Amino acid sequence: MFQVTIRELFWFSAVAALAIGWMIHTRSEQTDDQFLQIQLMEQRLHEASQLVTQLQSIAKNNSDSAARQTE
Repeated sequence: MFQVTIRELFWFSAVAALAIGWMIHTRSEQTDDQFLQIQLMEQRLHEASQLVTQLQSIAKNNSDSAARQTE
């Protein structure tokens, strides 16, 4: 039959705790990276919407000035 000593239980517990801690840390870093990527994407989306608004106003001004010239 297999016998386990207290020392072996201690080492097994220590190795298991380190492995679980490492896994939790790795997932935490991945989550942080994903959060930063989402923030950058939101910032770029905001910048793109501002550019679209500016282009729309320029296009409107150009069409207004072209309409005035034809009159």
